[in-house]
Amino acid sequence: MRHDQIRVVRGRESGPVREVGSSVFQVFDGSGRVTVGDQSWSVSRGDMFVVPSWNWRRIEAETDSVLFAFSA
Repeated sequence: MRHDQIRVVRGRESGPVREVGSSVFQVFDGSGRVTVGDQSWSVSRGDMFVVPSWNWRRIEAETDSVLFAFSA
Protein backbone atom coordinates (compact mmCIF):
# COMPACT_ATOMS: atom_id res chain seq x y z
CA MET A 1 0.00 0.00 0.00
CA ARG A 2 1.28 3.46 -0.90
CA HIS A 3 0.92 6.51 1.37
CA ASP A 4 2.10 9.92 0.19
CA GLN A 5 1.97 13.37 1.70
CA ILE A 6 1.55 16.26 -0.73
CA ARG A 7 2.21 19.85 0.30
CA VAL A 8 1.19 22.72 -1.95
CA VAL A 9 2.01 26.31 -0.99
CA ARG A 10 -0.69 29.00 -1.27
CA GLY A 11 -0.96 30.31 -4.82
CA ARG A 12 0.99 27.39 -6.33
CA GLU A 13 -0.04 24.15 -7.98
CA SER A 14 1.22 20.60 -7.94
CA GLY A 15 1.53 20.44 -11.71
CA PRO A 16 -0.11 17.73 -13.78
CA VAL A 17 0.60 14.20 -12.52
CA ARG A 18 -0.72 11.01 -14.08
CA GLU A 19 -1.82 8.43 -11.53
CA VAL A 20 -0.86 4.92 -12.67
CA GLY A 21 -3.18 3.22 -10.17
CA SER A 22 -6.35 4.53 -8.57
CA SER A 23 -5.67 6.76 -5.56
CA VAL A 24 -7.78 8.21 -2.76
CA PHE A 25 -6.82 11.68 -1.51
CA GLN A 26 -7.79 13.41 1.73
CA VAL A 27 -7.32 17.13 2.33
CA PHE A 28 -5.71 17.23 5.77
CA ASP A 29 -5.36 21.01 5.88
CA GLY A 30 -5.95 23.98 3.58
CA SER A 31 -8.16 24.58 0.57
CA GLY A 32 -7.90 24.79 -3.18
CA ARG A 33 -9.07 23.43 -6.48
CA VAL A 34 -8.59 19.92 -7.83
CA THR A 35 -8.66 18.93 -11.48
CA VAL A 36 -9.00 15.26 -12.42
CA GLY A 37 -9.11 14.61 -16.14
CA ASP A 38 -11.35 17.37 -17.51
CA GLN A 39 -13.35 18.01 -14.30
CA SER A 40 -12.54 20.54 -11.55
CA TRP A 41 -13.98 21.28 -8.13
CA SER A 42 -13.13 23.09 -4.90
CA VAL A 43 -11.82 21.17 -1.90
CA SER A 44 -11.12 22.06 1.72
CA ARG A 45 -10.07 20.43 4.97
CA GLY A 46 -11.70 17.03 5.48
CA ASP A 47 -12.70 16.48 1.85
CA MET A 48 -11.81 13.26 0.06
CA PHE A 49 -11.63 12.51 -3.65
CA VAL A 50 -10.59 9.69 -5.96
CA VAL A 51 -8.31 9.80 -8.98
CA PRO A 52 -9.00 6.79 -11.23
CA SER A 53 -6.15 4.89 -12.92
CA TRP A 54 -4.39 6.66 -15.79
CA ASN A 55 -6.05 10.02 -15.11
CA TRP A 56 -4.19 13.31 -14.81
CA ARG A 57 -4.61 15.31 -11.63
CA ARG A 58 -3.59 18.82 -10.61
CA ILE A 59 -3.98 20.52 -7.22
CA GLU A 60 -4.05 24.33 -6.95
CA ALA A 61 -3.75 25.72 -3.41
CA GLU A 62 -5.77 28.73 -2.26
CA THR A 63 -4.15 28.38 1.18
CA ASP A 64 -1.12 26.34 2.27
CA SER A 65 -2.41 22.80 1.84
CA VAL A 66 -1.50 19.28 2.95
CA LEU A 67 -3.07 16.23 1.33
CA PHE A 68 -2.57 12.52 1.91
CA ALA A 69 -2.81 9.99 -0.92
CA PHE A 70 -3.52 6.28 -0.47
CA SER A 71 -3.44 3.49 -3.02
CA ALA A 72 -3.19 -0.28 -2.93
